[in-house]
Amino acid sequence: MHLLKKSIINKLHLNFYDEEEEYRILKAAGKILRRHIQKHVYDNNIYPASDKMFDNVNESIPKSFIFFLSEIILNDKRGKPKCISYYETKCTSIAHAIISAVRLRSFISSRDIRCYSS
Repeated sequence: MHLLKKSIINKLHLNFYDEEEEYRILKAAGKILRRHIQKHVYDNNIYPASDKMFDNVNESIPKSFIFFLSEIILNDKRGKPKCISYYETKCTSIAHAIISAVRLRSFISSRDIRCYSS
């Protein structure tokens, strides 16, 4: 009985440690990504023509952030060419939403622009 109790306590402690360690890593990753987003240069003075608005849309996203989102979203979808483009667009949209929340006035996503014709 004593050995079983000790084994359970060790397992619970290990799981607690793993979860605590994972949160520490996630917090560090969040700080790194936030720093990369904040130091990225966004030019709001020049805006692309409407026919080129979505060309190179990922250039405004730090590479580390695209990597992070790809690991989360695309990881199990690689090798499925029919749906990969759809999920890459999701990654871009999510990245732009987060960047615009972090960089309130210095980032305008081309995905946020709504064109209305008269």
